[in-house]
Order: sequence, then structure tokens, then C-alpha cells
Amino acid sequence: MDHFERRLAGLLRQDPEPEPFEPRHREALHAGVRARRRARAARRAAGCVLAGAGLGLVLVLWPHGPTDDRPAAPPRPATSPAPTPTPTTTPAPGVSVSEPPSRSPDFTPSAPSVTPTDTDDSTPPEDTWSTSFPPTATK
Repeated sequence: MDHFERRLAGLLRQDPEPEPFEPRHREALHAGVRARRRARAARRAAGCVLAGAGLGLVLVLWPHGPTDDRPAAPPRPATSPAPTPTPTTTPAPGVSVSEPPSRSPDFTPSAPSVTPTDTDDSTPPEDTWSTSFPPTATK
């Protein structure tokens, strides 16, 4: 064995003695450890803030109300078009437009009378109001 091999074998057999770092190296190592700790704390705080913001967004966008599997509401029926205006008639000569139609002094509006035979559920009651045009005279 030559000198190099003996020295290498001796180095591998013996325990290395700890050598203290110089004060300037020690301060640099401590500064590096503190910087890594601050970076980890900042990363953890940013993660918590992002997680809280994500949960808040989910709660805002989550549908409110019960979430059981029910079919959707049936579509609403289409609204009917606006009613057609009734034709206006021109007043006859000598009749004032601003006056309401004259009524007899003994006129009182009355409700349709109901008899026991009118309460039969098999036939619906007739509508007393009409929205159609008045009948025309035939010749």
C-alpha cells in the first residue's frame, strides 16, 4: 500500500472531529435559516388567505335553498297579448262627449240571482260580461 491508500484508509476509519465555524460563517448561516423561516411563514400565510378567499367565493356562488333532486319548475305559460281596444263610436249630433251616459233614477246594480238549480257543479256558470263587439243589426 502506498502512502495515499494508507492515509485514505485512516481517514475512513476515524471519526471526524467537529470543527467550529468562524463567527462570520456562523452569522451567515443563522441569517440564512431566519430568511428560510420567514419565507415559509409568508408562504403559509398566503396559502391560508387564498384558501379562505376560495371558501368565501364558493359560499357566495353556492346555490341557496334545498339541493334535493327535484325536477325543475314547469315553464310558465306565455302571457297573452295586450287586449285589443274597443272601437270608439262617434257621438250623435247634439250629445255632449263629456257627459256620462244617463241612467234612470231607480237604477241599482244587482248581482245575478242564484237558485238551487244554479249550484249544480256539472255545468259552469255563464259569464255575464262580454268583451265582444255588440251585435249588429241585420236587414
